[in-house]
Amino acid sequence: MAKKPLRIYKSSGSGTPASRPAPRLVVPPAPAVRSAIPVYRDSTNQDQLTITQQVYEHPEVHRARSREAANSRYEELLHSIYDAVAITDLNGVIREVNARAEHVFGRERDSMIQKNITQLIAGADEELLKVVRQNVNNRRFTILEAVCLREDGSRFFAEIVVNRLRSEEQRSLCFMFRDISERKKAESELVNVNDQLLEAEKIQVRLDTISTLWYELNNPLQILTCMAELDRNPEYKRQLARIVGVLEQLREQSSLDPIVDDNGESRYPLATEPELNACAADHLMVVDDEAVLRDIFATSLRTEFPYLTVDAAGNGEEALDRFRSGRHGLIVLDVSMPVMSGEEAYAQIARYCEANRLKIPRVIFCTGFVLSDSLKATIGDGSVHVCLQKPLTMTELVEAVRSRLAGPSEGEAR
Repeated sequence: MAKKPLRIYKSSGSGTPASRPAPRLVVPPAPAVRSAIPVYRDSTNQDQLTITQQVYEHPEVHRARSREAANSRYEELLHSIYDAVAITDLNGVIREVNARAEHVFGRERDSMIQKNITQLIAGADEELLKVVRQNVNNRRFTILEAVCLREDGSRFFAEIVVNRLRSEEQRSLCFMFRDISERKKAESELVNVNDQLLEAEKIQVRLDTISTLWYELNNPLQILTCMAELDRNPEYKRQLARIVGVLEQLREQSSLDPIVDDNGESRYPLATEPELNACAADHLMVVDDEAVLRDIFATSLRTEFPYLTVDAAGNGEEALDRFRSGRHGLIVLDVSMPVMSGEEAYAQIARYCEANRLKIPRVIFCTGFVLSDSLKATIGDGSVHVCLQKPLTMTELVEAVRSRLAGPSEGEAR
């Protein structure tokens, strides 16, 4: 609520209070909304392009108080100001600095006196001083934002306010520097945080879309997968697996690398599997260092599966040589053998298949020992490879071979 105007009473000769009008209050106008304007509009110097200015009019009350300021308190005021202050002539030559300026710029007072103020501001030159003089002549402040230079060559962001000092002897410019490096750092961090929030929102929208898409496609894909199984069509199953793989990738927030086609348009490719040649489905190899056991296994399997070509090897190294020529689709492989173990033989066979674009054969590992972690990872869920614990029965071996001979061709190990 507005205050009532003051009334001042004065005693008259008759003792009756006589009134007179209240003194007129002078309220300085509010400064206009300021916006940063570049000082160097056509410069190619990056430092110059970072220098901007803001100007606003001096309030009348400020002008009046400046004229009434007592010179005797000039020094006390100069050195009590928190900002770094440099007093220059109209050409920018420094005449005086306060203690704060020595601290901010890392320079001694004597090293700054007689320097030009443009030597403290990165990218500044006579054009900047020309703008400042034009503003102060029109009784305006100039607010600059620029990078300033310390004695050791380091830089800091500063907000610089420039005003004009008036006295009978001389006219000077007053530059007040405030280090805003922390503010700039906070602004930069805020921009980064905002960018991260926007990116997180985009990711969430994508996840919501993919979740909805996955839900809608789940049943149709299940039906098509079952139909491909019933029709025993491995190509249909392979293409369906590609689609499911891409949807899983998107649902798990994995990024897809875009490719650019001949028309310059970007797109995201579906995951593709290399076309591999199958090993010989009618070739089987038994590998065991125990000759009697090896012969029993080979003879029994030839009798049970007369259409198979059954080879035999006594260790992993011999098995690798035989595989290179026979490319057996199924291998019964003992794990513990001299010369080269079954696990190492499998690794060598897998590398050979990769180099020659072959599907890795199914393997029935046989061992009486505890499996290593790496071999457990190779066997996985047992749908492709399997491990039979010794001593095993011939029925177990025959069933393991039969199930892998009848398995779908796309179930090969990767």
